[in-house]
Amino acid sequence: MSAPRAGASALALSSEAEKAAILDELVAADHELEDRAERAARSRLAQVETAEVASAVTAALLALDQEDLAGNAGSTRHGYVEPTEAAWLLLQAAVEPWLEDITRRAGLGLADAARRVGLGILEALQRIEEHLRNDDLLVSWAPDFASETADQVARLLAAAGIDLAADLG
Repeated sequence: MSAPRAGASALALSSEAEKAAILDELVAADHELEDRAERAARSRLAQVETAEVASAVTAALLALDQEDLAGNAGSTRHGYVEPTEAAWLLLQAAVEPWLEDITRRAGLGLADAARRVGLGILEALQRIEEHLRNDDLLVSWAPDFASETADQVARLLAAAGIDLAADLG
């Protein structure tokens, strides 16, 4: 690897963590910039494509297979983990970031965005239903996962005061 040239941009070569720290410093020092950054963040968080969420959640759930199950089920130093329990835990962990995203966006008052995330998750859960008989996939070990997670999505949205059936315009 060659050394960066003298005219290279330090910002361009900074890591994501370094860039985040730089932004935090700039925003803390400039209230006008803080307001602009807040508006930009809200705008970005308000932009949710249901189909993109559905595709990402589907991919995350269908990426889990028998190898993942084998690594998490059976005898452990804490006892024995049933394969069905391990499957549920892995599937729940895979969908959890999107469930948290509903709460995060709803907490910012971005009800439409939270609703779209929820709809994307629900679409993904419908998609995985057709894979329940594929023994190579982890979803075959948890046939009720989709319906129970759909109920969880509906409860999360209801708790945030978001009507799942509201017109998305």
